Amino acid sequence: MFTVQNVKGFYIVPRIKIERPRDKMLYLFLCEKANFIDSELCSRGELITSKIKLEQEAGWSYSKIRGSIKRLEDLGLIKTETLPMKSGTKILIVDYSLFQDLTNYKNMTSILRYEEIQADNKPNTHESSNQIVPKKLEISREEEGKGSITSKPDNYLNSNEKLKQSSNTITKAFNKIFKQNEYNIKENRGFSCLSKVFRNSELFLQSYEDTAQFVENVVSNDFPFTTINQEIFMDYLESIRLVRNSEKVSVVTVVSFLAEIESYRVEIVESAFDIHRKGHRDKKETYTKGIIENLSKTAPIKMPYKEYKPRVSRNVRKREEKLKAKGLIERVDSLEVDF
Repeated sequence: MFTVQNVKGFYIVPRIKIERPRDKMLYLFLCEKANFIDSELCSRGELITSKIKLEQEAGWSYSKIRGSIKRLEDLGLIKTETLPMKSGTKILIVDYSLFQDLTNYKNMTSILRYEEIQADNKPNTHESSNQIVPKKLEISREEEGKGSITSKPDNYLNSNEKLKQSSNTITKAFNKIFKQNEYNIKENRGFSCLSKVFRNSELFLQSYEDTAQFVENVVSNDFPFTTINQEIFMDYLESIRLVRNSEKVSVVTVVSFLAEIESYRVEIVESAFDIHRKGHRDKKETYTKGIIENLSKTAPIKMPYKEYKPRVSRNVRKREEKLKAKGLIERVDSLEVDF
């Protein structure tokens, strides 16, 4: 339920002529999601998203979203950049800082003071009597706007610092744990070992950036599933994070689950992640385990490859040795015998 207390700030919506309603809605959505303050992964006016995430949040097919993004780029309103390993898309709102600065609007004073002037001209009377009630002292809209612009960054800075700490903490925690448990992890490089050392950790994946940091650390430290398509891995972890009401999941939960399934073949796990993220985003990770078990029953068994070496009789071997001693053949295995 909406209340004033739920409001976490504001952003300025520039009145730009955009013909198509869907394009305009997507542009406003991107403006709202863009960083107000620089972070480790994004500068001010930028955001990181993905095809699956936009489809889920906007409720439109990706072909429609892609068309809108292309038209917004052609209008010069946004710029897009595909991240390495196709881990997402970075979108820049062109002239974001210019739009969000109230001092850049010439008619700001007259517009912001309009309601205040109207209130001054209207007497404030009490409903139950004719007695005029003294007008409550209020800060003018103009002053309020200025105050908000100068004071808001402090609040945003605090939230931005939390975001930085969240992303940095995951990497720092990995580095610290690796340093403290270097021998065990090198000898037993798997999620089972990692789940033990993370057991008392209070880390959470609570944003796209956190998930990206987690996947990056898993891949860079050569844990199981590093050969899984990173886009599938990322989006799967995002789905099990977002399915929770709090939209966050503890690192311990994620690592423990990965430890449970690390004995399965990589291609089966990748297929299960892909099936889950595409058709079962309303389910938690326990559902994925069922998918993995079903795939394991139907998938063909891969036998380890062994090089075939034909058996050679003792007499033939002796002849080979004699020929080799006389220099007639270079290697014993280079002799071809026609039986």
